[in-house]
Amino acid sequence: MAIMIPNRITSEMRATKGEVKTFNALAKGLDNNWIVWYDMGIGNTEIYPDFILIHLQYGLIVLEVKDVPFKNLKS
Repeated sequence: MAIMIPNRITSEMRATKGEVKTFNALAKGLDNNWIVWYDMGIGNTEIYPDFILIHLQYGLIVLEVKDVPFKNLKS
C-alpha cells in the first residue's frame, strides 16, 4: 500500500467523487515504495494538482483528475 498524505480524503475536504475514487485506487493499487500527496501546493505559486506521486525508480508523476462522465464525451 502506498504512503498516502493525508492518510484519507473525503468529499468534505472539497474533494470530488473522482478524486476520492482515484485516491482509494492509488492507495490500494500501489506498493509502499510510492509516496502520494493529495492537493499539495507546488512552489510559491497557486498551483495545486490533485495528486503528486513519487517513486525512487520511476520518478515524479503529477496527476490531475477530471470528473467528466463518459456519456458527455464526444468523438
